[in-house]
Amino acid sequence: MQYLTAYGVVEFGGLKEGQHLLITAAASSVGLAAIQIAKAVGAISIATTRNKAKASALSDAGADFVVDTSREDLVQRVHEITSGKGFRLAFDPVAGPGLETLAKAAGQGAMIIEYGALAPEPTPYPLFLAIGKWLNIRGYTLFEINTDPVRQGRAKKFIIDKLADGTFRPIIAKTFKLDEIVQAHRYMESNEHLERSSSTSKGCGNALLLVMSSLFGWLRRYVASSFTWPTAAAAIMSPPIKSA
Repeated sequence: MQYLTAYGVVEFGGLKEGQHLLITAAASSVGLAAIQIAKAVGAISIATTRNKAKASALSDAGADFVVDTSREDLVQRVHEITSGKGFRLAFDPVAGPGLETLAKAAGQGAMIIEYGALAPEPTPYPLFLAIGKWLNIRGYTLFEINTDPVRQGRAKKFIIDKLADGTFRPIIAKTFKLDEIVQAHRYMESNEHLERSSSTSKGCGNALLLVMSSLFGWLRRYVASSFTWPTAAAAIMSPPIKSA
């Protein structure tokens, strides 16, 4: 699922070799997938986090540059990394007041893809920056791909091919049995998925939480299927069957 969402940087962002991709909240599963996609197409990833412990783990996960926004000025660092040109594409699930910061760090004619609203505050539109830099600020969800058979076909081929050849490698932070679902949710809510620990992951530390093997199997079947959003939504939202 994370690769399908992150594929938007290719399908709609047109990410190409040598371009700078800014990935905010990069410690999420989608952010980590975006890092791998950037590397696969030869782009340069700039990952952001507010957690010092996660910064080194993001570097280990393949990010070309990591900006710890709790200690560093994002606009200044992006301009340093891009030799003053700004990023070509941003992939952002946060929105809120931070959108203006992204607009300041953007290059001329850049695109900012908003695929979430993690910030609790309103999201003011950076009008004058958008006009002056010719910015393209667009909303996006993975259903923009899954409801279009042609786009979905391109995404599935792109993802499955790179999973098969090892270019994409989902990283398991920790596994849980089905009867440990409460502990799994507590672990997810702890926001520790990318910190170093003694869990099953090696190399880049904790990155992606797969809460149970059955869920991973469902996701794999979902990617390989021809499900469209209405069908998948109906399956997900159906009420549970109560036993007698």
